[in-house]
Amino acid sequence: MEWDHITGEKNNSCVNGKKFSNTKDQIEEFVQGPCYPVVISPGLFASRLTVTIDCQTLKDSHPDIFSSCGWKDCDGGLFSPNKEYDMWISDFTSPMNFLVDKTSKCWGNLI
Repeated sequence: MEWDHITGEKNNSCVNGKKFSNTKDQIEEFVQGPCYPVVISPGLFASRLTVTIDCQTLKDSHPDIFSSCGWKDCDGGLFSPNKEYDMWISDFTSPMNFLVDKTSKCWGNLI
């Protein structure tokens, strides 16, 4: 919903100027209107965001971030980070995967 800056009234541009008596119809019209928040972009899945990790520096400088990713050491074992991770779009088993594991703070902490 936008306001007409001259008259101070609602212009309902996000619902194509229509007025509604029930929420269901309003939501359906919103999806058809110009303010719908999802944009389909052909390049969305072609983009790539990676993070390169200097393990010892991260462990020494930010131990809270290091442990939030489930890492314990830098010896190259199971509880050590890889040198590089894809953050977008991440592998399902990666500590960077915030889409599957909603409790993980690794991705957000590294950003």
